[in-house]
Amino acid sequence: MGLKMGKIVKMIFKIIKYLILNSILGLVVSVLFYVLLGSVNFSIMIFMVFFIGGLVFE
Repeated sequence: MGLKMGKIVKMIFKIIKYLILNSILGLVVSVLFYVLLGSVNFSIMIFMVFFIGGLVFE
């Protein structure tokens, strides 16, 4: 029972780490696309792709 709980806690921390990493990376890339293209909609879409894509692939 204790071993399973440890795995669950590790998995939760791994998910939180990837959430933070993907949100920071997504924000940086979306701001870069906003500066380059000037399109708010496209930059929001890029952020969502990074954020949701990171959750799906992890």
